Amino acid sequence: MSGWVVSETDHEPLLGANVILRGTKTGGVTDEGGYYSIDKVKPGSYDVEFSLLGYGKLTIHGVEIGSGQDRKLTVNLREQPIVFPDVEVIEDRDSPEGLHQEVLPSVRRLKPRQIKTLPGAVEDVLRSLRAVPGVTARSDYSSQVFVRGGGPDQNLILDDGLVISSPYHVGGLISAFNPDVVEEIELIPGGFPARYGDRLSAVLEVKNREGSREGFELWNNTSIISTSAIVEGPLSGGRGSYIVTGRRTYYDLILNQIAEEDVAFPYFYDLHAKLAHDLGRADKLTLISYYSAEGFKYHQKRDEEDEIPEMWMDDLHHSGVYSLIWNHNPRPNLSLRSQYGYLFMKESFNMRGDLSLRGHVNGHRHSLNQNLIRIASPEHSLDLGWEFHHTEAEFWWEFVAPDSLKDELEPGQQSPFRPKQDDFSYDGSTNRFGIYASDRYRASERALLEYGLRFDYSDFVKEAVFSPRLNISYKIGPNTSLKGATGLFYQYPDYESFSEKGYFPETSKNSNLKVERAIHYLLGLEHYLSESWKVKTDFYLKDMSRLVVDYLDTSLVPVNEGEAVARGAELYIEKKKFDDDKLSGWLAYTLGYSKLKTPWNSYFYMTDQRHSLNLFGEYEVNDWLTFGLTWRYGSGFPYTEVVGVTPVLVLDTTGAVVDTSDWKPVWGATNGGRYPAYHRLDLRTTFSYNWLGLPWEAYIEIINAYNRKNVYTYTYNRRYTERDTIHELPLVPTFGFSVRF
Repeated sequence: MSGWVVSETDHEPLLGANVILRGTKTGGVTDEGGYYSIDKVKPGSYDVEFSLLGYGKLTIHGVEIGSGQDRKLTVNLREQPIVFPDVEVIEDRDSPEGLHQEVLPSVRRLKPRQIKTLPGAVEDVLRSLRAVPGVTARSDYSSQVFVRGGGPDQNLILDDGLVISSPYHVGGLISAFNPDVVEEIELIPGGFPARYGDRLSAVLEVKNREGSREGFELWNNTSIISTSAIVEGPLSGGRGSYIVTGRRTYYDLILNQIAEEDVAFPYFYDLHAKLAHDLGRADKLTLISYYSAEGFKYHQKRDEEDEIPEMWMDDLHHSGVYSLIWNHNPRPNLSLRSQYGYLFMKESFNMRGDLSLRGHVNGHRHSLNQNLIRIASPEHSLDLGWEFHHTEAEFWWEFVAPDSLKDELEPGQQSPFRPKQDDFSYDGSTNRFGIYASDRYRASERALLEYGLRFDYSDFVKEAVFSPRLNISYKIGPNTSLKGATGLFYQYPDYESFSEKGYFPETSKNSNLKVERAIHYLLGLEHYLSESWKVKTDFYLKDMSRLVVDYLDTSLVPVNEGEAVARGAELYIEKKKFDDDKLSGWLAYTLGYSKLKTPWNSYFYMTDQRHSLNLFGEYEVNDWLTFGLTWRYGSGFPYTEVVGVTPVLVLDTTGAVVDTSDWKPVWGATNGGRYPAYHRLDLRTTFSYNWLGLPWEAYIEIINAYNRKNVYTYTYNRRYTERDTIHELPLVPTFGFSVRF
């Protein structure tokens, strides 16, 4: 007997559901695609029981199985808490019972509904993470995330198991992940197990859903930024499924009609497809395809009064991901996952005028990975795997600017336009290999451990490293767990990670680059006050060394001279919906500290934020009306102040001064100043209704509801006699809707 177990709510496949033939010792467990298979069933009539934590139990009576027959049975399970005598609620990993099954400290998980309805996130996958503790963002204009003092280049981002770099649209304004196909996002802010390598700070894993196996579906989702169409349905009579989505900005199509001829507003479009098909009782193939394109064109006219030069800019970017996954589950206690992935990215940039810059980027990567999970006994679960990546990159920059303008750049600024940087090019390839083994060990009823060892090698720096990892969870009481983690973490310097932070060094000038290193120490206490209230505290320390920094901050020569420390404490209080509760939400507070030190300088990291507070609340008035709010507060980020100016002397051939009309700044201590505190209130109202016989959902959202003028940065006139403030987003009303056909 075989079949699938899916959610009644969204028809998503359910992993880990138990299927039992009552009155026998025969049964099975569903895999990632919700598929189960039970072999060697004697002919007869059975009552088949389906169950999964967090879902109501379902029993199908009188299921007839004939001799030689492969009986197909697919069921839908309804989300519903399961009540037991000793533990009132059992849902999933995020529950009192699941509390003692999760060994990772500080892990955060968000479901599609939370991503799409979080006020202020604009239905953006990465922006939704800003509401959880330990995650900061440098500005409203970027979807990049900084986790516990680490940079965005130090985050390992996985999309359906494949390593992804720079998953952004429109220069980082919007994340490339389509929320309409995301099944779950999981953030591990530190202390991650041996399966994950080549990053110093955090792991962000995005899991995309498969298409419906029940029937054809077509729906549309439209926001103020973009519109998307989703088509999904079954293949081969339910043995497989497909889902295809397309998304595009539309505001640019409207604004370009009234813009000047040589101006094109930033745009993007992307296409995503996922096909899954069962090859038999134990095998499934999944094919994933993703393609995106974006660009803009801009003309800045000369303004002599404000000393603004004339400039033309245009940019065109293409990227794609193709992946093939084979899942093999020959036995309930054994699963093997194999994956091949190909990624490419092309970009061309051109700027003309008083400044001249041309750039070209062409890169692609082949990746192979495989992992095997074997439940060896009730006490031991083994996780073994390996990965290989071959990356080729070619890019060049040509930059021409007056020396006076180059001198104005802030020391330590990560940019290809650094002093004395006129031209730059790179054409090369790198190979990286990693292998790991870990064991999840149930030492006792109270203690759960996961220990592992990882080996990595990269020919870019020709260095091999071993990374031991340890995670511990100890059950203090029925609803209380103490968790800790430590380990060594390494990250290889290469141009893929350099480009994430906009740093393009001359690696040829230093042939002795080494792998960067970090040690994590984490301790957390999690307690359920009741079925719906949870309190969690976390303490963390990241000690980083051998960081690649720019020699003397201005040379573009990379050296392993950086040392950094990031430490902090977090408090998280959550109110979950339970039974007929109408109110849910959380409060997250972070006390953080991050500082970078080199032999020639010491300064706070650009996202060092001493205090951060996030409040999220949602109130479900009835079946068709929901109100939500998010309020965020953060103490000021550091920046480098201008403390004076000095004239730029233009000399003739005799050494006499002929021009003193230009000025250059005198910079203070690196990141010695602080911007004012940031705070913002976002409001959202969501409506669910039926219209024209179709289910609709619409929302109205107000970003920065009380129009707080948060500071993004400061700019100066050419003589540095006046300072202007560039603000973050003002009050912005937005709207959107979705409809399922």
